[in-house]
Amino acid sequence: MLAKELAMQIINYAITRGIAVSNLKLQKLMYFCPLYWYDRHEERLIEDHPFEAWSFGPVIREIYVDYCLYGGDRIWEEADTTSELIPELQRVVDFWLKKRPFELVAHSHRKGGAWIRAFDPSRKNIIRERNLRDESRLDHALCG
Repeated sequence: MLAKELAMQIINYAITRGIAVSNLKLQKLMYFCPLYWYDRHEERLIEDHPFEAWSFGPVIREIYVDYCLYGGDRIWEEADTTSELIPELQRVVDFWLKKRPFELVAHSHRKGGAWIRAFDPSRKNIIRERNLRDESRLDHALCG
């Protein structure tokens, strides 16, 4: 799946639930989906762009740029896609959607996780796929 497609699916799904997401929350939801996917399917979910370790957690730069015009505000405008978030990933999004953004940040910063392994405050390092895969094994509670 392409990162942009997943982002648009999450945005639209969240809007149908009556909860718009900020760019920060979108990034964390996008991070938890591949962790769940690795845990259940042992394969990569997002094919085209890596996550980077930014101060507030994992970020896909290209998606951040697409939605940075919203600043810290919520994204209420539906994305232009006809594809829907698959039920398996809907469960992940539903679990995290009602939580506060910084609860998601805290979970993405957890000990032994991929973000913590890559984070360096002086630069935005790429989070390695193998570290995402390893993090997916830390716990199986990414969706309740």
